[in-house]
Amino acid sequence: LFPWVGRLKDGRFTFEGEEYSAGNHGFIRNVEHSLVLKEDNIIIFEYTATAESRKKHPYNFVFRTSFVLSGHSVHHKIDVTNIDNRDMHFGLGFHPGFRLPFDDNHTTEDYYIEFDTPQSPKVLTFSDRFLIDGGSYVYGENISRIPLKDNFFENDSLIFSELTAKTVS
Repeated sequence: LFPWVGRLKDGRFTFEGEEYSAGNHGFIRNVEHSLVLKEDNIIIFEYTATAESRKKHPYNFVFRTSFVLSGHSVHHKIDVTNIDNRDMHFGLGFHPGFRLPFDDNHTTEDYYIEFDTPQSPKVLTFSDRFLIDGGSYVYGENISRIPLKDNFFENDSLIFSELTAKTVS
């Protein structure tokens, strides 16, 4: 999710007197990326800002995403490089999707999100237009795992804030 996560108020924003608009979660998922590297255990894609992308986000940047297989894990990394001559404002989020359960011997409740250190994540709340409304609630105190369940996303997204973990798996 780049260069913003979620929705923009009225689907647009103004920066330095110019108005920009694009859909939910920015636009990076809707543009073609170039294959930079493909090996047995790694694949890297890259997108460089264009005149067309600058109609939606007024900056020059390089967006690079890599997937590395390591044992039974997939490591997903995103690098955003500002190649503009000014500070670049942006948001970045992940929206991975996994089909659960992986086999007939498990249920969704057998899976969890795990932090490398105990966390007390806050969940940001939304208005009826799915815009962040300034509210929040604590999801759990000093927890290392968040168990998954079939209705986990029944109210759309969960946006966790105030996380200090270095890794999430």
